[in-house]
Amino acid sequence: MAETAALLADEVFPDVPLRQWVISFPFPLRYLFAAYPQAMGKVLGIVYRTISTHTIQRTGSMNRVFIPPASASFSLSRP
Repeated sequence: MAETAALLADEVFPDVPLRQWVISFPFPLRYLFAAYPQAMGKVLGIVYRTISTHTIQRTGSMNRVFIPPASASFSLSRP
């Protein structure tokens, strides 16, 4: 696994800063999301749009073509 990470870091990812966002929800919401995945999908859609909007405004990409991130990964941690 370390070799794969090194390969990705050295040869695959471009040499630009990468940003990782970690979002934590209170336990009652986690339980809700576990019981109703549709609710989690809607909330994460809002989160994704908010982060994308922030990134566009922060970088001034409104005047350029904006290419959204290639992937977004969301997971639900169960206690």
